[in-house]
Amino acid sequence: MLDSDSLGSLGGVQEQSLTTTPRITVVGIDVGGARKGFHAVAFTGGAYAGQLATADAQEMAHWCRSVVGASVIAIDAPCRWSTDGRPRPCERELMGRGIRCFASPTRQRAVEHPTNYFGWMLQGEAL
Repeated sequence: MLDSDSLGSLGGVQEQSLTTTPRITVVGIDVGGARKGFHAVAFTGGAYAGQLATADAQEMAHWCRSVVGASVIAIDAPCRWSTDGRPRPCERELMGRGIRCFASPTRQRAVEHPTNYFGWMLQGEAL
């Protein structure tokens, strides 16, 4: 059994109580199209810390950085466009494991789509 006496200095690394929850703030953001906008929730040390709904990407970024001081931000939107029109390698791997996901188009295809089907992806890019 490990206790604080047997852990010692951990090879020069500062000791931290094994029962202490880090007090980091994490934010999850759901991305919608221009009308729906962004919906975010923040947790600090595992407890609810706040939420924001806005259509403004800059307001959301400011809230994450300056208002809640997020250390980790998870955005429900692709981080890159397809370069060749086919699913990206990560999307192919998910699909190969039976996990359904949207295949990211090229940016040009997203912008040119007649019904703005990929508008939420463009909103994610703005964020």
